[in-house]
Amino acid sequence: MTSPADGRDLTAMFSSALELLKPNVNEVNRLNVFPVPDGDTGVNMFLTLGEIVAQAKRSDSTSVGVVARLMSDTALRAARGNSGVILSQLFRGFADHFQGMDKFGPADLAAAFTPAAVASYAATGHPREGTILTVIREVSEQARDSEADSFATLLDGVCATALDSVARTPSLLLILREAGVVDAGGYGLYIILEGMRLCASGLTAEGREVEPPAPLGLDDPGNELSYSFLESIESEQYGYCTQFVVEGHGMDLADIKARLGEIGNSAVVIGDSRVVRVHVHASDSAPVMRYANSLGSVGQINIQSMDDQRRDYSRQRRLEQTGEEGGEVSIVAVVWGDGLESVFREYGVSQIIQGGDTLNPSVGQILSAVEDAPTSDVLILPNNPNITISAQQAVSLTSKNLGVVPASTIPEGIAALLEFDVSTSLESNLNRMQGSLDSVSTIEVCKAVRPVDLNGVAVGDDQIIGLLNRQLVAAADTAEAALTDALVQVLTEDSELVTLFWGGPMTENEAAQTAQNLEARFESVEFELVSGGQPHYHFLASVE
Repeated sequence: MTSPADGRDLTAMFSSALELLKPNVNEVNRLNVFPVPDGDTGVNMFLTLGEIVAQAKRSDSTSVGVVARLMSDTALRAARGNSGVILSQLFRGFADHFQGMDKFGPADLAAAFTPAAVASYAATGHPREGTILTVIREVSEQARDSEADSFATLLDGVCATALDSVARTPSLLLILREAGVVDAGGYGLYIILEGMRLCASGLTAEGREVEPPAPLGLDDPGNELSYSFLESIESEQYGYCTQFVVEGHGMDLADIKARLGEIGNSAVVIGDSRVVRVHVHASDSAPVMRYANSLGSVGQINIQSMDDQRRDYSRQRRLEQTGEEGGEVSIVAVVWGDGLESVFREYGVSQIIQGGDTLNPSVGQILSAVEDAPTSDVLILPNNPNITISAQQAVSLTSKNLGVVPASTIPEGIAALLEFDVSTSLESNLNRMQGSLDSVSTIEVCKAVRPVDLNGVAVGDDQIIGLLNRQLVAAADTAEAALTDALVQVLTEDSELVTLFWGGPMTENEAAQTAQNLEARFESVEFELVSGGQPHYHFLASVE
């Protein structure tokens, strides 16, 4: 591919990336940390990228600025799951950099990776190193320092950096190290970059298989990340999202990030010794800005109370467009299974999006359901951590006042619904429903998709596993045994009720016999059996 290139060449690069990702989707899926049937990272990235490429190919423009913006706009609505949302931010960064440009060269492409990395970190509430974010950040740093005079040479370096970064992800994230795998999203990103490299080098991507790198650091304590650390960042509050650019002299990025880490959290620091771009979350933005001003000349300041401003902005837009303040609150929920759908409708859900493990709805599908809801104020229950980030993306796209109740499981979603009061405001409902998420424990029982030794649990071929609050705790030869082992670890003398939602892998008679046996074993606990109809899980259990 020659320089300068245009919008058609950018489309060709990502078309090649899509061709390379296609035969490698299953390998990306396989790298899921837990051996449960929700390894859909590859599928999410493939479907997201597929819609982006399809729209770009329909464009009549040759301007790289126009095509990149079309890709970004498509990506916002096409994104599926965490990996798809982060991938969409790659295109957002490209679009921001290529804005107003007709053609681009290797230096322009190299520079575009920096805003792509910034947007990717900013899109996630609590960025984790050792993930796809690390890969895109390290790629952006390599590209920034590159002096390549051709696209092929530039992408040679980018791909080498990406491959090395993917291999090192287990040294940065304990859960990857214990599972003995590299990060699936990072590996998927490497494949996309490799597809771009093949296009730039005049090579075909079709039908090629790309082996994931051998994980490094499995025996190395690395940064000593722990499960308690992972749990703590999940519970962080946004506070104020503070972004700015500093121009100065001799600035040290590592020192700046360390200091910001003391003041706030989720700090992203990108740039060089002269110009630094910062994104950080803190409960109070004042100390952040005092520190920023001590570094040099500060500009492009953007401080937001993320939840409050989004809700106020959405309410204002709704009032301007319809003249309505909005009254009642309606609920959208992501659910999969006839029985579960009936339960959620009985508790007041007006819109159901079919989805869950292995079937993550796109941001566009979520947005459509929200816009179709009968009220101006809408709450959404994603019921899956891989769908929550897509729901949060919809907040900034809808004209409605949308709140996300971050339920990670079906039982958490049901617990939240028990707190819903249609006569009160969205904010009141959101606070109460969020507060209920810790009131239940969730057990999930399914067939393992691969052997693994994780959390001290050895899982063999074709065994049934039990997860307690999405952590692997049991492996057995039958669903009843796995469920029993998990219950032993969570039931206390205060436990009163266990609701068993049985799914597709079980027959009704098998489920009923299991419930009967559990009642005999745990005499002080009441067991309620409900047909859930979920396709992959033998049981979803709510423990109260």
